[in-house]
Amino acid sequence: MAVRSSLRFPRASAEDTSRRPFDAHERRFTVGVEEELMLLDPETLDLLPACGAALERLDDARFSSELPAAHLELVSPVCLHADDLTAALVAARCTAVGWPAPACTPSPRPRAPRA
Repeated sequence: MAVRSSLRFPRASAEDTSRRPFDAHERRFTVGVEEELMLLDPETLDLLPACGAALERLDDARFSSELPAAHLELVSPVCLHADDLTAALVAARCTAVGWPAPACTPSPRPRAPRA
């Protein structure tokens, strides 16, 4: 029995450049993530409008600003596998807080050989 989804996704407009790395990739299925980070005052936990200063300190293409000044966006690279995406997110999160990137993969389970 075939299952049909009622979900319909709009096609990207010609001006939309955010999908280009995914659409141009030779593999049909790729994954990527945008993660929104809220910057907080460590004492009060109030939103801290410090996105500009954070971007200056990071000087890293994986990070960009969002509309609110306390909102930092982390953008992953185009990945072929969820494990690669997880490793990219862990590394970027470490960079965001000033920790060294982990030397091991975040997933302890064995990885199957890639085609």
